[in-house]
Amino acid sequence: MMLPIVHGIFGVTTSYQLLSPMLSLLFVPFYPVSFLLHLIGMGDLFDPVLQWLFALPKESSEMLLPWWMVAGYVALSLGAVRYRIFFYTTLLLASVYTIYLFIV
Repeated sequence: MMLPIVHGIFGVTTSYQLLSPMLSLLFVPFYPVSFLLHLIGMGDLFDPVLQWLFALPKESSEMLLPWWMVAGYVALSLGAVRYRIFFYTTLLLASVYTIYLFIV
């Protein structure tokens, strides 16, 4: 639901954005485990995985949402606090925009 607002400020779009929630969840156990492995001298255990991740192709496109669309979306979002129809409208708009971003 935040994607249209974010793309009003940051226009970089890549298919790797879809991996972000999963990678964020994996970072929670990774960081302390990695720290402990470094303490016992085995800190390079995850290096092949990290090198593979950093070697992924860096293909992206710039798709900035116009400010007036962002303002309208924010206004609908504020209205969604009170009115259910506004919530469903913002849900629909965010879904359509997400599909548009990753298909086009």
